[in-house]
Amino acid sequence: MIPKKHKTYFLIIFLLILATALGLTWWFYIRIPPLIGIVSGNGRLEATQIDIATKFQGRVAEVLYDEEYIFGPDMGTNNV
Repeated sequence: MIPKKHKTYFLIIFLLILATALGLTWWFYIRIPPLIGIVSGNGRLEATQIDIATKFQGRVAEVLYDEEYIFGPDMGTNNV
């Protein structure tokens, strides 16, 4: 025969497992996702590609920045 103290521990553990299972079921299956209909993105900037023509023909002497480089307001260069 199981002592009353052990029955109480088993009951508490069973209720905790049951509460966790019910909480997870509510979280993944019943809960309404927040902000339905709000547009979201992945953090990339999407733009339309345009062609730019120069006034003078020539070749690129050097590429100063990588493609993923983040520019600030005072980072332009005027090296001709």
